[in-house]
Amino acid sequence: MGIYVKNLFFSYFNSKRKVLNNINLTINDGEFVVILGPSGSGKTTLAYCLSGIIPHLIDGEMSGSVVIDNMDTKKCDFKDIVKRVGVVLQNPEAQIFGMTVREDIAFGLENIGLDSSDIDDKINLMLNIFGLKRYENFNPRLLSGGQKQRLVLASVLAMNPHIIILDEPFSNLDLNGKNRVLEILLNLRREEDTTIILIDRKIPEVYNEIDRIIVLNNGKILFNDSVRRFFDRMDDMVSIGIYPPPFLVFINSLRKAGFNLDINLLDDFLGDLYEKSNCNKQSMV
Repeated sequence: MGIYVKNLFFSYFNSKRKVLNNINLTINDGEFVVILGPSGSGKTTLAYCLSGIIPHLIDGEMSGSVVIDNMDTKKCDFKDIVKRVGVVLQNPEAQIFGMTVREDIAFGLENIGLDSSDIDDKINLMLNIFGLKRYENFNPRLLSGGQKQRLVLASVLAMNPHIIILDEPFSNLDLNGKNRVLEILLNLRREEDTTIILIDRKIPEVYNEIDRIIVLNNGKILFNDSVRRFFDRMDDMVSIGIYPPPFLVFINSLRKAGFNLDINLLDDFLGDLYEKSNCNKQSMV
C-alpha cells in the first residue's frame, strides 16, 4: 500500500518543458507529508499525478509510473482511484457540481454507490462539522470563497478517502477555518490512518505532526526529509523563494551569528509550539 513514484517525467501538450523531471518518491500509509516549492516548481502537477488526474483527465506526455495502493494509474480505471484518493484543488469552483450545498456533498457519495440512508447521515455530519448546516439548500455558487472551500473539503472527506491530497486548501479560509480543517485532518490521520499530502506555500503550524517535507524546484526534488533537517537547509530554501516560519528564520540567524544551538533541541521546541498551537485552536473552536 502507499504511493510509489518511479522515474516520473511529465510535460503538457504543446510544451517542450518537463514540468516534472525524474521524480522518485515513496509516501507510506498514514504519513503526513508537506510539499513545498516556488511558483512553477511542479507542485500542482505532482498533485495531479498523485491523484490520477494525470493521466486520466489531463493530457500530456507522461513517462515513468505512479502506483497508488497497488494500482498503476496508467492501467487502472479512474473511478477505482477516486474511491481511495480524495483531492482538494486550489480553485473550489472546479469541484462544485450540485445545485445546492446538500446535493454537492451527495454527488460523490452517490457515484460510489452508497445507499440513501448512509448518504443522508454523511451529509448531515459534514454539514455540522464544516458549519454549513444553515446553507444546505443554498446554491453553492453564491457562497463566499471560504464557504466554497469548506464545502469542497466536506464533499471530499465525506467519502472517507484513504489518501487525501490538498493543494493550497487554506487560501480562502480565515485562521479559525484553517485551524478547524487541520484539526479534522489530523484526527482522521490518528483514527483512520489516513495519508495526508498537503501542498502549500509555507509549513503549517502543526510542526510536530509533520513526518516529512518535500521541496520541489524546477520539476525536481530538492529536499525530502524531516522538519528538523529542513532547518539545516534554511539558506538553500530561502534562496529559491521558500520562506520558513519566522521562528525558524530567527533561530537560524542566531546559529549563523555564532550561537551554539543544539539541533536536537529543535524537536522539543517544535513540540512546545505544537502544544501552544493546539491550545489556541481549542480556544477558537
